[in-house]
Amino acid sequence: MELPDYMGLAYYDPDIEDPEPDLPAPRDSRPEHVQYRDEGCDVAPECLSCPLPRCRYDDPGWLKRQTRMERDRRVLAAKREEGLGPGALAARFGLSRRTVHRILKEARS
Repeated sequence: MELPDYMGLAYYDPDIEDPEPDLPAPRDSRPEHVQYRDEGCDVAPECLSCPLPRCRYDDPGWLKRQTRMERDRRVLAAKREEGLGPGALAARFGLSRRTVHRILKEARS
């Protein structure tokens, strides 16, 4: 007996014998059936308690860009508030003079 097909899904009738009993059952890959160990990362000990708005592993370059942008803001604030030169800024933030010059040039443009 042919079963009706609704939106690509066959209608299940438990009284009809399975026409292909030798086929293995499909593996269920839904997330609720996955054993997941929440080991966190270097930002937080557990993913569910992470303060980041986006997971560092979803976009690996994102955290590095955010960290660099925050560092650049601090360098520019020190330059503006204390009037430090590139050498003093480099020493304070542990950067090369060339990196400080790049930050200052990017801020001007």
